Amino acid sequence: MKITLFVLAYNEIEGMKAIMPRIKKEWVDEIIVVDRGSTDGTLEYAKDIGYKTYVQKKKGMRNA
Repeated sequence: MKITLFVLAYNEIEGMKAIMPRIKKEWVDEIIVVDRGSTDGTLEYAKDIGYKTYVQKKKGMRNA
């Protein structure tokens, strides 16, 4: 079984900096940050710390 953690984010840079370091990489097989077009550096932060990223094109959780 493979476990993927999806992190849905939209301008969540402060929350990402506070919470993501607490998530141990051995807890899951992969972490994917789904960004809805943040303008505060959330996507860049996620890429810099090595998470896979996906930019959501349409609104809504279903489209993430």
